[in-house]
Amino acid sequence: MPQDKELRVIERFDSEEQLKDYLVEDALKKYSTQFGKVVGFPWWLNKTKTIELDISKSSVAQLATTDVDAVAFGGSTLAEARTDDFSDTNTQEEGVDEADLIETDGEYIYQVADRSLTIVDARNPKRLNVASQMDLSDLGNIRGAYLYEDKLTVISTSSPWYYSSIGSFFYNPIRSNPTVNVTVLDVSDPTSVELEETSRLDGTLLSSRAIGDQVYVVTEASFGLPGPVRTFDYSLHTQSVPIEDLSPKVVASEISFAPSYPYPLPTYKYKYETKEQYLARIEGQELDLALANFTTVDDKGKILRKGLLSEAQNIYKPLDDKKPFNLTLASVSVFDVDDGQPGPNSSTGIPDNNLGEVYMSPDNLYLLERNWSQPSILKVDLDTLELVAVGEVPGRVLDQFSVSEHNQFLRIATTSRLGRVSKNNLYVLEQEGQEMTIVGSIEGIAPGETIRSARFRGDYGFVVTFRQVDPFFTLDLSEPTNPQVAGELKLPGFSEYLQVIENEDKTQVLGIGRDADLLGRARGLKVSLFDVTDFENPQEVDSFLFEGKYSSSEARWDHRAVSYFPASDTLAIPYRSSGKQGLRVFDVDAEDGFKVRGDIEHEGGRIRRSLRIGDDLYAISNERITVHDLATLDLVDEVVWSGSDGKENPFLAVGSLDVFTDEPVPVADVLA
Repeated sequence: MPQDKELRVIERFDSEEQLKDYLVEDALKKYSTQFGKVVGFPWWLNKTKTIELDISKSSVAQLATTDVDAVAFGGSTLAEARTDDFSDTNTQEEGVDEADLIETDGEYIYQVADRSLTIVDARNPKRLNVASQMDLSDLGNIRGAYLYEDKLTVISTSSPWYYSSIGSFFYNPIRSNPTVNVTVLDVSDPTSVELEETSRLDGTLLSSRAIGDQVYVVTEASFGLPGPVRTFDYSLHTQSVPIEDLSPKVVASEISFAPSYPYPLPTYKYKYETKEQYLARIEGQELDLALANFTTVDDKGKILRKGLLSEAQNIYKPLDDKKPFNLTLASVSVFDVDDGQPGPNSSTGIPDNNLGEVYMSPDNLYLLERNWSQPSILKVDLDTLELVAVGEVPGRVLDQFSVSEHNQFLRIATTSRLGRVSKNNLYVLEQEGQEMTIVGSIEGIAPGETIRSARFRGDYGFVVTFRQVDPFFTLDLSEPTNPQVAGELKLPGFSEYLQVIENEDKTQVLGIGRDADLLGRARGLKVSLFDVTDFENPQEVDSFLFEGKYSSSEARWDHRAVSYFPASDTLAIPYRSSGKQGLRVFDVDAEDGFKVRGDIEHEGGRIRRSLRIGDDLYAISNERITVHDLATLDLVDEVVWSGSDGKENPFLAVGSLDVFTDEPVPVADVLA
């Protein structure tokens, strides 16, 4: 498909001096209207040409001497060895791990919740006990962990918030200096965990992945020098007076839009530093001020390494000169958690903006912008950590499952809009030099609807759209330059997550989403089973509707909550329905569909994850793990520990924790 656009050249900065020159030139353009400017408080005084005060009419006259303040809040038993037959985290790509709240090596279960690490000894399922616990409250909000041999790597974020104020007038809270924390723990002795290092990276977390002992962390931070400093100018101050005592002429003609205050209102004048003062102040620290930094410390807080997250020669020049004022710096950093070297091994910085989705195959990592028009696609080679190609496709990418790489081709499902009319598309891209070029496409799938879920596997793809009914599309991608819609099935409701399974020698697709009536009004939680053995004629084998109009599941938006065990054709997902919550376990038959095997509930707790070790099923909530016979769901044992008040924090991102406490106390009693 021809693409009428100017080719973008991918190149890095040659030296620190070249990067400094770019940053200074960018800052002088960006802040050109602020240098030496006088500004005032209240804000509407900046709208007036002159302020004439009749002090004789004022009953109060005082000098405004209060400076700018910042007020912070928040911040910051012997057993036989078990089998190595156990389930892993449910991930998008085989061989590419994703951080989760639960990890297991088949003998121990590692849970990061309530800002603590709890390790449960599961070597003997009849005698579960807490091996150890570790306080992780200093790490902030835990987003998940990776287990590789005897290293547990915890990914967390710290986002202190501040009020900014002038005098007694408070503004909205702002986030200051967020960091992403990568903590490596030695769990070779699960009863005595040792913290090896914590690296704090400037910025916010976009995503992370791991392949073996290589942990890839994608962060986003500001890119550019800070603005000029403004200082209180005593020579320009005005006196505070009641707003009603201002000159009637001024009130009528200049500040009639000002709010009314029943008390004297202090006024302030500030002046930005001049360009010359600004250049003198930043001289010699341009890179430190403009770029993301990192600090790595040991368990005692001793600094092991610190510096720029990406060296100047590892930072790429902006690809689009049309958006120079709002660029951020996306950093792809890799940690070898088993090499004994502290901190990141390498990091690449890529200026861009509005990055939202991250997809990673075993060979490449892709960064995708999140917008409705023409989002950019940035391809990073994992072997070299170099930005090797860029491209773009029309439309918005829903999530990571809308992207897939297969045989060097990238497939992307998007929804685009023209006015109020939406349409859905599938694009196939191939790298040609430094460009990701569209070589095949399907456009205009289900006009008027939007993509609700997508999944790719090998030469095939599956897309669900929705407006009033749920069209389930099968896509034939075996010929990348000529992809085709192979089949379509219309059903009420829609699936928000799709997973391809092999069930009794049949290729089938699990769907988890919501039911809907014929008018498209969404109802309760629904799981579906599609048979796609006949790819041109997909069929719904069965569906199961949970009781309760408002039933739901974390599995709708977090695939790591889904457990499917193919050896026993077992599906387990957490749910909330009609005042109940628990883990529902299904038998999944290729011909007959779903049969409820049973429910598992934790009193006072919400089950978020499940896993399998051997023939046992483990249900996991924040303060309890129960083990059940996988075939019968009979309770085998459970272990409970204190430390959760049972409340959920609705402001935490998906994948972070429910509640925060300081030091949970283990309870290793074996319940009869």
